[in-house]
Amino acid sequence: MEIRHWLTGPRRPQSNGKVERLFRTLDEECLLIRNPRCSELRIRGVEQFLWYYHHQRPHLSLPGLTPVQRRQTYVAQIQM
Repeated sequence: MEIRHWLTGPRRPQSNGKVERLFRTLDEECLLIRNPRCSELRIRGVEQFLWYYHHQRPHLSLPGLTPVQRRQTYVAQIQM
């Protein structure tokens, strides 16, 4: 399975919506709560939050699964 990277056009909410929503969640659930005092602490906090976001936080858009669980389910389905 190959993952391709492509750039989206400027001012294109149809293709940037998921990224914008992640940034909003990051602000609301991480940065505004912890209020880090230096950039090093901010980076460490974001890294910890992203791990939590992908491995432990259930997502309504994925019927209560985490992104990692959803990926594992998907890979298991296509390997059958």
